[in-house]
Amino acid sequence: MEFSWDPPACGGGLDGFSYFLYDDDGNLVDSGDTDTTVIEINNLIYNKAYEFNVAARTSTDQGPFSGTTVTTESGIIYFFL
Repeated sequence: MEFSWDPPACGGGLDGFSYFLYDDDGNLVDSGDTDTTVIEINNLIYNKAYEFNVAARTSTDQGPFSGTTVTTESGIIYFFL
């Protein structure tokens, strides 16, 4: 499944993004850091709910996590930070 987002409107200086994916039982499925605004996470269970959270990072701080709950049906999730 592909997750993508727009970077926050800020004055620049972004170092990347941190993300977490949890299943509907609250178990961590995947997490990581990326420099891009799109990631692909494979081997998810079809028709299962997941919560995806992403936050922008700078060299000195990390912003708040923005989250959404999705069900693995469409294969592409897009939201704004």
